[in-house]
This record gives sequence, C-alpha cells and structure tokens, in this order.
Amino acid sequence: MPAAAEQADARAPAETQEDAIPEDAHALPPATLDDPALRQAWMARILALWRAGQEAEARAGLAEFRRRYPQQPLPPELQALAAPSP
Repeated sequence: MPAAAEQADARAPAETQEDAIPEDAHALPPATLDDPALRQAWMARILALWRAGQEAEARAGLAEFRRRYPQQPLPPELQALAAPSP
C-alpha cells in the first residue's frame, strides 16, 4: 500500500461502539435475569447438555439455576435430572 494511502487509513475515524450496534437492536429492551425468556433458554441449555451425555455439566448448570431461581417450576424433563443420582 502506498504511504499516502496508509496515512489516510490511519486518519480515518475509528468505528464507535454505538456505530457497531444495528439500529433495530434498540427496539427491544435488554434482557434481565428476571426475564422469563432467559430462564427458558437456560433450562433448554441444561436439557441439551443432558441429552448430549454431559450429565455432570447439566447437573452443575441445574444446581446453579435452582440456586438463582428456587421457586421456578421445572419441566418434567428436568425434574428427573434434579433427582439425586443413584
């Protein structure tokens, strides 16, 4: 690259963090730990780990989920995982 082109690139304004966010991303409020969709996604991830044979990881994820959301009912698929292992 010619020296003049390199200097022009160096002077170009850097993309700001706000520029990197798509315009439609601001249409939805940010998810919080209280968002039901977050809890559903977490339970789905735990179930996927269990189905993939990663029982220890699934049990650890479920233990943390239960610690954070002790009143959240578990779907039948995860109730079996919540039971103590033999």
